[in-house]
Amino acid sequence: MQRALAIAAGLIACWAPGLALADGLSDLKSALEREQGAAEVKGALTVRFKHTHGEGKDASQEAGSVALHVEDGPAGLRLTYSRETLARLDAEMLAKERDKDAKAPTLPAVDILRYRDIRGMTAAGNLLARLLERCKFIAEKTGDWNGTPARVLSFDLGLPPEVDDKQRQYIKQHTGELTVWIGADGVPLASRTHDAVNGRAFLFLTFEIGNDESATFARVGDRLVALKRETRRSARQSSDVQRFDVDLSFQPEETAKP
Repeated sequence: MQRALAIAAGLIACWAPGLALADGLSDLKSALEREQGAAEVKGALTVRFKHTHGEGKDASQEAGSVALHVEDGPAGLRLTYSRETLARLDAEMLAKERDKDAKAPTLPAVDILRYRDIRGMTAAGNLLARLLERCKFIAEKTGDWNGTPARVLSFDLGLPPEVDDKQRQYIKQHTGELTVWIGADGVPLASRTHDAVNGRAFLFLTFEIGNDESATFARVGDRLVALKRETRRSARQSSDVQRFDVDLSFQPEETAKP
């Protein structure tokens, strides 16, 4: 009797493996639904940026950073600027009024912050779930993340929805890849995207655009947050070259060290 049950179980696993073990993609989607809680999360959000224009000895560069306090919960999303930060921003704006070439490292660090960036840290599950909407699942394999056993999911990342039909006609080649590391429970540990496009507009204008982003995740209460998100963007239009490096880090108060 036991032998017959074992044979039957083996046949079920061969013809219907999904009944025996849920696949990684289903586990990931289920985890993202669970980890979109409404409980409040708050902590320190730090932004560091570097903008490089040009190449070699002719390159110019500006860099800066800013630290803000963020709260995301039932009352909404709030950013708090400390008195010190406000004073620094006011001083930089005044300096720019007097001299357009004056150094102002805090202003651009604040200006580059978008809603997507902030919510991508405090509600990382929402951002990742939206990204999956335009992805095609490719494969799953076993691996690890920083020594932790993980399942590695690979996706084909389509063109961003904001690329319209007119812009698409100038694109000659596009490569888009999303990789997500998940734990045994399906909760994301980390993600990485690689997006590259090149093309030509008219006869003389060529362009190359690259965007690489990596993120590491953690659970705080009933929601998934990103502790770190690093973005590397590059753009080459004929001979003009620019690179943007943006690093975001979030330290929830629950995990803040004294």
